[in-house]
Amino acid sequence: MVKKMMRNANPEDLEQLVDINNQSAEWVGAKDRGFFERYANHVLVVEEEKLLGFALIMNQSTDYNSPHFLQFRQMLPKFFYVDRIVVRREARGIGIGRELYSVLREISAIAPVVCEICIGPLNADSVAFHENLGFKQIGQYFHEGKTYGMYSYKGRK
Repeated sequence: MVKKMMRNANPEDLEQLVDINNQSAEWVGAKDRGFFERYANHVLVVEEEKLLGFALIMNQSTDYNSPHFLQFRQMLPKFFYVDRIVVRREARGIGIGRELYSVLREISAIAPVVCEICIGPLNADSVAFHENLGFKQIGQYFHEGKTYGMYSYKGRK
């Protein structure tokens, strides 16, 4: 068995990133290769023999026009935004998401780590996962027929 490893994305990962992302398009939205080419330097991946999952994390200065990201930009002067964490369907339940979020311990000392989670309709698995990690809901907003909870992680004491 090959040991799992975390690293930054590279151009050879683009097709797998699109595939993994679009397996969860219901919650994170479908994206194409161009999206990942533009933001590849913000992507952290976990791999074994193939990519198992990835996280797309940006700071408040990133040139990104997502309405979710812009909500946090209006609210907070400094933050790290988790745009998406997606785990390959067959790799779910073995700790890949937790491994990707392990970067929180380091970067949350610099600024809060934030994300939005759909709460209407409820993405109960994501809410439970994030709250278990220590995220707290700090607000809500409505966008395109859905209600989103705004969550923040400031590290564990």
